[in-house]
Amino acid sequence: MPETDRMVLRRASWPDVDDVVALTTDAEVMGFDDSPPLTPARVLAEEMPRLMSQQQRTDQLGFWVARERATGAFLGWFMMTPVAKGDVARGDKAVRLGYRLRRRAWDQDYGTEGMLRLIEMARAAEMSTVIATTPAGNRAAGRVMQRAGLQPDPAGGRAGGPADTEHWQLDVTADSFEAATA
Repeated sequence: MPETDRMVLRRASWPDVDDVVALTTDAEVMGFDDSPPLTPARVLAEEMPRLMSQQQRTDQLGFWVARERATGAFLGWFMMTPVAKGDVARGDKAVRLGYRLRRRAWDQDYGTEGMLRLIEMARAAEMSTVIATTPAGNRAAGRVMQRAGLQPDPAGGRAGGPADTEHWQLDVTADSFEAATA
């Protein structure tokens, strides 16, 4: 099970449903994705199946529930999912990173800590590139990406992407990663 100094990451599962409902029904949390809060019924029908959709993978890709290591308290979730073929011109070894944290976990560097752990996992899975998107106005999410080592991608990953979205990338192949993090 992936861990950091303060968090344990584990595959999303049905026992997490109450925490995921609380997270996704919070208008302030969901507002950062320009998404309306979900109803509990939509969490059951859509969000939980989406979070659990890749739990059988053996390569560490998928969705990970984050809990405080000391208390077991729910912090949110992190994702590392395969980039759809044709979505970006980076080959088959690109993954998309993302996260959603409950308000109690904001401004405590959990986002950076989780993203750094996902980057380590991407390298272990022999991925070549990690990409992420953030809402253009969300400066806190942009700082998380920068602290995790991602660089702005002015090309936006693909032509025609939303103008209100910032795109980030990091080459995690051994030589490029070592140079970028030195």
